[in-house]
Amino acid sequence: MHRLLGRELYHDGLSDKMRFMLDPRSIQFSRVEFCLITGLKFGAIPDTELYRVEMWSFLLNLKQGLNRVNAEGRASIPIWQLRLVDNLEAFVAFPWGSHVYKYSIFRFKMAILKRPLRYNIFWLAYALLVFTYEVIPSLAKQFMTPRAVGQPFPHILRWDLIRRPRGDKLDKVFNAMMFAEAELTAIEAERGLWYYQGIYE
Repeated sequence: MHRLLGRELYHDGLSDKMRFMLDPRSIQFSRVEFCLITGLKFGAIPDTELYRVEMWSFLLNLKQGLNRVNAEGRASIPIWQLRLVDNLEAFVAFPWGSHVYKYSIFRFKMAILKRPLRYNIFWLAYALLVFTYEVIPSLAKQFMTPRAVGQPFPHILRWDLIRRPRGDKLDKVFNAMMFAEAELTAIEAERGLWYYQGIYE
Protein backbone atom coordinates (compact mmCIF):
# COMPACT_ATOMS: atom_id res chain seq x y z
CA MET A 1 0.00 0.00 0.00
CA HIS A 2 2.80 2.41 0.90
CA ARG A 3 4.62 1.80 -2.36
CA LEU A 4 1.43 2.42 -4.33
CA LEU A 5 0.46 5.59 -2.44
CA GLY A 6 3.97 6.92 -2.95
CA ARG A 7 3.29 6.90 -6.70
CA GLU A 8 0.12 8.99 -6.54
CA LEU A 9 -0.03 11.76 -9.13
CA TYR A 10 -1.47 15.09 -8.09
CA HIS A 11 -3.66 16.44 -10.84
CA ASP A 12 -6.38 18.98 -11.47
CA GLY A 13 -9.08 16.37 -11.98
CA LEU A 14 -11.95 15.44 -9.70
CA SER A 15 -11.13 15.16 -6.01
CA ASP A 16 -12.91 11.80 -5.76
CA LYS A 17 -10.33 10.04 -7.94
CA MET A 18 -6.70 9.04 -7.61
CA ARG A 19 -4.07 8.39 -10.28
CA PHE A 20 -0.87 6.43 -9.80
CA MET A 21 2.23 6.44 -11.97
CA LEU A 22 2.85 2.79 -12.79
CA ASP A 23 5.21 2.85 -15.75
CA PRO A 24 4.62 3.13 -18.59
CA ARG A 25 1.20 4.60 -17.81
CA SER A 26 -0.81 6.29 -15.11
CA ILE A 27 -3.62 4.22 -13.67
CA GLN A 28 -6.88 5.57 -12.30
CA PHE A 29 -8.59 4.51 -9.08
CA SER A 30 -12.13 5.87 -8.94
CA ARG A 31 -15.65 4.92 -7.89
CA VAL A 32 -15.82 2.56 -10.89
CA GLU A 33 -12.84 0.52 -9.74
CA PHE A 34 -14.04 0.62 -6.13
CA CYS A 35 -17.47 -0.66 -7.17
CA LEU A 36 -16.09 -3.47 -9.33
CA ILE A 37 -13.76 -4.59 -6.56
CA THR A 38 -16.09 -4.40 -3.55
CA GLY A 39 -19.50 -5.18 -5.04
CA LEU A 40 -21.00 -2.47 -2.83
CA LYS A 41 -24.05 -0.74 -4.29
CA PHE A 42 -23.68 2.72 -5.80
CA GLY A 43 -26.34 5.34 -6.33
CA ALA A 44 -27.63 8.64 -5.00
CA ILE A 45 -27.35 8.82 -1.21
CA PRO A 46 -30.76 9.59 0.31
CA ASP A 47 -31.30 12.11 3.07
CA THR A 48 -30.14 10.31 6.20
CA GLU A 49 -32.56 12.39 8.26
CA LEU A 50 -35.15 9.83 7.15
CA TYR A 51 -33.42 7.24 9.31
CA ARG A 52 -32.79 9.32 12.40
CA VAL A 53 -34.32 8.34 15.70
CA GLU A 54 -37.60 9.97 16.66
CA MET A 55 -37.96 8.31 20.08
CA TRP A 56 -35.86 9.95 22.78
CA SER A 57 -36.02 6.79 24.85
CA PHE A 58 -34.03 4.96 22.18
CA LEU A 59 -31.33 7.63 22.34
CA LEU A 60 -31.16 7.48 26.09
CA ASN A 61 -30.75 3.72 26.05
CA LEU A 62 -27.88 4.01 23.56
CA LYS A 63 -26.10 6.90 25.23
CA GLN A 64 -24.27 4.85 27.83
CA GLY A 65 -23.14 2.25 25.32
CA LEU A 66 -21.93 4.80 22.78
CA ASN A 67 -20.04 6.72 25.44
CA ARG A 68 -18.28 3.50 26.40
CA VAL A 69 -17.33 2.90 22.76
CA ASN A 70 -15.83 6.42 22.48
CA ALA A 71 -13.98 5.95 25.76
CA GLU A 72 -12.30 2.88 24.30
CA GLY A 73 -10.94 4.98 21.45
CA ARG A 74 -13.27 3.76 18.73
CA ALA A 75 -15.48 5.87 16.49
CA SER A 76 -19.13 6.04 17.43
CA ILE A 77 -21.78 4.69 15.09
CA PRO A 78 -24.10 7.34 13.60
CA ILE A 79 -27.66 6.97 14.83
CA TRP A 80 -29.07 6.82 11.30
CA GLN A 81 -26.98 3.71 10.59
CA LEU A 82 -28.31 2.02 13.70
CA ARG A 83 -31.85 2.74 12.53
CA LEU A 84 -31.12 1.21 9.14
CA VAL A 85 -30.32 -2.08 10.84
CA ASP A 86 -33.92 -2.17 12.05
CA ASN A 87 -35.21 -1.78 8.50
CA LEU A 88 -33.88 -4.58 6.30
CA GLU A 89 -35.48 -3.27 3.12
CA ALA A 90 -33.95 0.18 3.59
CA PHE A 91 -30.61 -1.33 4.62
CA VAL A 92 -30.37 -3.39 1.43
CA ALA A 93 -31.49 -0.47 -0.75
CA PHE A 94 -29.00 1.99 0.75
CA PRO A 95 -26.06 2.80 -1.60
CA TRP A 96 -23.30 1.71 0.76
CA GLY A 97 -20.72 1.87 -2.02
CA SER A 98 -21.27 5.59 -2.55
CA HIS A 99 -21.15 6.21 1.20
CA VAL A 100 -18.06 4.13 1.96
CA TYR A 101 -16.15 5.29 -1.13
CA LYS A 102 -16.55 8.96 -0.22
CA TYR A 103 -14.78 8.45 3.11
CA SER A 104 -12.29 5.86 1.85
CA ILE A 105 -10.94 8.00 -0.98
CA PHE A 106 -10.46 10.93 1.40
CA ARG A 107 -8.49 8.74 3.83
CA PHE A 108 -6.39 7.28 1.01
CA LYS A 109 -5.47 10.75 -0.22
CA MET A 110 -4.64 12.09 3.22
CA ALA A 111 -2.59 9.14 4.49
CA ILE A 112 0.89 10.09 3.29
CA LEU A 113 0.21 13.83 3.33
CA LYS A 114 -0.48 13.87 7.05
CA ARG A 115 2.16 11.41 8.22
CA PRO A 116 4.69 10.53 5.50
CA LEU A 117 6.72 8.07 7.59
CA ARG A 118 4.13 6.27 9.71
CA TYR A 119 0.39 6.35 9.17
CA ASN A 120 -2.84 4.37 9.25
CA ILE A 121 -5.17 3.81 6.33
CA PHE A 122 -8.78 3.76 7.45
CA TRP A 123 -12.04 2.69 5.84
CA LEU A 124 -12.00 0.06 3.11
CA ALA A 125 -8.27 -0.07 2.44
CA TYR A 126 -8.49 -3.68 1.23
CA ALA A 127 -10.19 -2.40 -1.93
CA LEU A 128 -7.07 -0.42 -2.79
CA LEU A 129 -4.90 -3.45 -2.04
CA VAL A 130 -6.91 -5.66 -4.41
CA PHE A 131 -6.72 -2.89 -7.01
CA THR A 132 -2.92 -3.04 -6.75
CA TYR A 133 -2.89 -6.76 -7.49
CA GLU A 134 -5.35 -6.32 -10.35
CA VAL A 135 -3.23 -3.75 -12.20
CA ILE A 136 0.20 -5.23 -11.38
CA PRO A 137 0.13 -8.85 -12.56
CA SER A 138 3.75 -9.51 -11.58
CA LEU A 139 2.87 -8.57 -8.00
CA ALA A 140 -0.20 -10.81 -7.94
CA LYS A 141 1.81 -13.68 -9.41
CA GLN A 142 4.26 -13.65 -6.51
CA PHE A 143 1.88 -13.27 -3.59
CA MET A 144 -1.66 -14.17 -4.68
CA THR A 145 -3.51 -17.00 -6.34
CA PRO A 146 -6.74 -16.44 -8.28
CA ARG A 147 -9.95 -18.14 -7.23
CA ALA A 148 -12.15 -19.88 -9.77
CA VAL A 149 -15.23 -17.81 -8.96
CA GLY A 150 -16.36 -17.17 -12.52
CA GLN A 151 -17.84 -14.01 -14.00
CA PRO A 152 -19.28 -11.68 -13.01
CA PHE A 153 -18.17 -11.46 -9.40
CA PRO A 154 -16.78 -8.69 -7.16
CA HIS A 155 -13.02 -8.66 -7.68
CA ILE A 156 -12.37 -8.62 -3.94
CA LEU A 157 -13.43 -12.29 -3.82
CA ARG A 158 -11.18 -13.39 -6.68
CA TRP A 159 -7.89 -13.56 -4.80
CA ASP A 160 -6.26 -15.58 -2.04
CA LEU A 161 -3.00 -14.58 -0.38
CA ILE A 162 -0.42 -17.35 -0.72
CA ARG A 163 2.51 -15.67 1.03
CA ARG A 164 3.15 -12.50 2.98
CA PRO A 165 4.83 -9.85 0.80
CA ARG A 166 8.48 -9.14 1.65
CA GLY A 167 9.97 -5.69 1.29
CA ASP A 168 12.80 -6.75 -1.01
CA LYS A 169 10.39 -8.60 -3.30
CA LEU A 170 8.06 -5.62 -3.42
CA ASP A 171 10.91 -3.24 -4.21
CA LYS A 172 12.01 -5.45 -7.07
CA VAL A 173 8.56 -5.34 -8.64
CA PHE A 174 8.01 -1.62 -8.12
CA ASN A 175 11.46 -0.69 -9.39
CA ALA A 176 11.17 -2.79 -12.52
CA MET A 177 10.42 -1.35 -15.94
CA MET A 178 7.50 -2.05 -15.69
CA PHE A 179 4.35 -3.81 -15.12
CA ALA A 180 1.03 -1.97 -15.19
CA GLU A 181 -2.00 -3.34 -16.95
CA ALA A 182 -4.71 -1.16 -18.41
CA GLU A 183 -7.26 0.33 -16.04
CA LEU A 184 -10.08 -1.80 -14.73
CA THR A 185 -13.20 -1.58 -16.85
CA ALA A 186 -16.57 -3.17 -16.37
CA ILE A 187 -17.39 -5.99 -18.73
CA GLU A 188 -20.91 -6.16 -20.13
CA ALA A 189 -22.04 -8.69 -17.51
CA GLU A 190 -20.77 -6.44 -14.69
CA ARG A 191 -22.51 -3.35 -16.04
CA GLY A 192 -25.83 -5.14 -15.62
CA LEU A 193 -25.28 -6.03 -11.96
CA TRP A 194 -27.49 -4.42 -9.33
CA TYR A 195 -24.62 -2.80 -7.42
CA TYR A 196 -23.10 -1.21 -10.54
CA GLN A 197 -26.23 0.23 -12.10
CA GLY A 198 -26.19 3.41 -9.99
CA ILE A 199 -22.50 4.13 -10.51
CA TYR A 200 -23.08 7.42 -12.36
CA GLU A 201 -25.96 8.73 -10.24
